[in-house]
Amino acid sequence: MKANKRELTKFDLAYDDLAANWENHICNYDTQRRVEVLISDFLTPKNVSDKECLDAGCGLGYFTKELLKYNPRKVTSVDISQRLVDRLSKVAPEAECLQGDLLDLDSSLSGRKFDVVVSSDVIEHTPDPKVAVKQLVNSVRPGGLLVISCPNRRWKWLLGIANLLRIRKIYKG
Repeated sequence: MKANKRELTKFDLAYDDLAANWENHICNYDTQRRVEVLISDFLTPKNVSDKECLDAGCGLGYFTKELLKYNPRKVTSVDISQRLVDRLSKVAPEAECLQGDLLDLDSSLSGRKFDVVVSSDVIEHTPDPKVAVKQLVNSVRPGGLLVISCPNRRWKWLLGIANLLRIRKIYKG
């Protein structure tokens, strides 16, 4: 282990525990809508075709699988959870799937740069979102595209009510 690499905590690895049944804890409509808006509508096939793409914080690989539909030169998918990376590598073997820390992408990716970097609803799960954004910016080639999304803070109260009423699936992490 490198001297500058941070030690991961149980909170960092919460998704490792969820890997086997994570899809039972998420809203498929919300996830599919983000994929549609960010990849299909915003990036469009022409911005992905023949490009090197990074899915940072790939989770179950919804964005990876959508990127692969648009004939990229290569898709690299990174997540802090080794179990999620292993799971994605089985369903999307054409993607390069790597375990890595969003707070240290330079090390995880050996300083590689990408034409397109996508990170959806990930930075808010890191201990330092500003560092995560800097790492994402540093992973984009000059002239490349960076797509970041995170939950809207204005909806936090509604999610709290949905959690209390058990309308929304709750998980720790």
